[in-house]
Amino acid sequence: MAANTSIPGLFDALTRAASTIRSSQESRSADWFVARMQSLMGDKSPNGLTYDNLVRDKANKLVSAQALDQIGSMYMFLYDAKWKETLPYWDSVPLIFIVRRMTNGFIGINLHYLPIDYRSQLFKALMDISIKNKGTPQQLRLSYALLMGTARLRYAKPCIKYYLYSRLRSRVLNIDPKYWETAMYLPTDKFMKSTKRKVWADSRKIIGDPTFNRVIPGR
Repeated sequence: MAANTSIPGLFDALTRAASTIRSSQESRSADWFVARMQSLMGDKSPNGLTYDNLVRDKANKLVSAQALDQIGSMYMFLYDAKWKETLPYWDSVPLIFIVRRMTNGFIGINLHYLPIDYRSQLFKALMDISIKNKGTPQQLRLSYALLMGTARLRYAKPCIKYYLYSRLRSRVLNIDPKYWETAMYLPTDKFMKSTKRKVWADSRKIIGDPTFNRVIPGR
């Protein structure tokens, strides 16, 4: 299939692959799982794990920045940080759950800032606590106060970012809830000015710091 054509059902294919890998290798680590997924659907193949290929999939829903109004929904988009000259790094392809809408942007949990094992723990905690707060598996019930006031959600601390509408560089991929867990594991992050290993090391430090309770703007 040519790289410039639609890729029907890419998330479906990835989800089926993920199910097969998990069932055959239950004892393997999450890092191994991601490496295996990347090997099967890596950037060097026509079905590469890139934002461009995901948005070309006709099965996926695209919305405008102004439609980013569903708190607790998962989105992916291209982003150019406003303060990139002074930031140590930022993710140019965020994968977020929206937490709060602002006048000129929104606050979101960018899962890419966590190593895979922490990402999995945060996702489970978000699902469990949201449902207890009358959310649903289709839309998490989230708030900034809940994130900062709940010990089980400490893994979210390095992920909470303030995004500006004016700095979005694409339409937004609204990810269907049935694909959330698959999307969470995909290596679609693209950190600028640093490596993911450095970012993840910093995130581990933030998670272990009980005094850290702020949003990092503009990343």
